[in-house]
Amino acid sequence: LSGIVYDGLGHPLRRAAVSIRREGTRGGRQTYIAFYTRYSDDTGRYLVEGLAAGDYVVEASPKALPILEGAPQDPLTKRPITQDTDSVALGIGPTYCGDTTERIAAAVIRISEGEDRRDIDIRMKEIPTTCLVLSLQLPRSGSVKAITVVLAERYPMSQSRVALGTFTHASPMYVCSVVKGNY
Repeated sequence: LSGIVYDGLGHPLRRAAVSIRREGTRGGRQTYIAFYTRYSDDTGRYLVEGLAAGDYVVEASPKALPILEGAPQDPLTKRPITQDTDSVALGIGPTYCGDTTERIAAAVIRISEGEDRRDIDIRMKEIPTTCLVLSLQLPRSGSVKAITVVLAERYPMSQSRVALGTFTHASPMYVCSVVKGNY
């Protein structure tokens, strides 16, 4: 299975996470489980080899966002973000084959034994995003030299890293371009 991931403007998107999902069970619940995750190369191309015959859903997500330290600011205007600031902007979010951001509307790719499927391209969709402000409290003992913070999306289909950062002391943190979801 192979193809190219494009951004919203039609340019190849490098380092996009491409997940090949299949129906399965997690925690006793029917869901779509990522069987393979690959990253697009510098030309936006991805390749997954060795898939068994079956039905698959292909999802592309932008690379993990950075969690930044300090007072939150809008990534475009560089203006401070406060509770009174409307920090909603368009960003790219997880997109499925079939030109949709909704799993239920995703195109199902059927692969027969030994079949090669090429040109399974995905054009990432622009969707409303926001900035999240985070805080972290480290133990006073000084026993922690650094801590990695991961913002992970949690929903029935997957658990994917959305943002990450490593910090050596407690301070305000923020991450922008986060899509609506449960984290």
